[in-house]
Amino acid sequence: MQTLIIVIHLMIVVSMIGFVLLQKSEGGGLGIGSTGGFLSSRGTSNVLSRSTAILAAAFFSTSLLLSILAGMHRNPGSILGGGGTTPTPASSNAPAVPAPGAPAGGSGGGGGGGGPCTATPNTANLCSPVNGSTMSAPVQFTGAANAATVYLLRLYLDNQPIFETANSSFSTSIDVGSGSHHAVLVAYTSAGDLISDSSFTVSGSGGNVGCGFPATDKTILVCSPAEGATVSSPFQLTARARWDANVISHMRLYADDQPVYDQDYPSEGFINPTLSLPPGPHRIVIVAWNNSGAAIVSPTRNITVQ
Repeated sequence: MQTLIIVIHLMIVVSMIGFVLLQKSEGGGLGIGSTGGFLSSRGTSNVLSRSTAILAAAFFSTSLLLSILAGMHRNPGSILGGGGTTPTPASSNAPAVPAPGAPAGGSGGGGGGGGPCTATPNTANLCSPVNGSTMSAPVQFTGAANAATVYLLRLYLDNQPIFETANSSFSTSIDVGSGSHHAVLVAYTSAGDLISDSSFTVSGSGGNVGCGFPATDKTILVCSPAEGATVSSPFQLTARARWDANVISHMRLYADDQPVYDQDYPSEGFINPTLSLPPGPHRIVIVAWNNSGAAIVSPTRNITVQ
């Protein structure tokens, strides 16, 4: 598109120069039209003048259009910056992390006693749950990172990603099943990947294990009920959508091709509705939309309600 406009622009320039040279020169300069004959007539002069004006308007139009197109393709940057690119985490897989119970070399800071979660420079700090603690579900997770630039904080539970944010600190409550667990906070920063971890135990009946982020982009993961499961009505469905660099504006759940649940702007792409379906086999499908109206669809989940 830009190449075509440049070609037209050059043709207009050449044509405009030619029309200017053909016009009568009042001062006896370069005007070729001053030699007499048909080119010196008033009618021809008016035609040449009008043509030159039209070409001039076209010249300014193409110049403006080329300026707009150049601005659209220019990458924004800071005049103070060094021109480097922003690194992003390449994968949702957990990096090498300390063994459960071992102190993390990158952790530091305070906030485990109920105050704001903080971290010392160039460290990550998983403030809660406190290492070695025992608690009941849901579990409150708080963490922070301290670096010149924090690109992403990602929380793993038992080697599965369950939460992430672009902020430098977070506080979120997640339903976690009973038993022993190992949580790892990975901070992707300008100082490198910073890690802090904690081992804890959830007592009592606990809750449902958190529905982690799908491993791939543009994916909807239905965590429960499982494929082919038999459930009693009403039952709880948990699902999470991942759509990198997009805001999920709406999610809709279909049962047997009929919409049965809607949610606008689900937090972290997570939905957890309670469904009441009649006895028998059912097909569950979830659709997620972004702000542009594009959609992603989950695989069909087949269940039976008894």
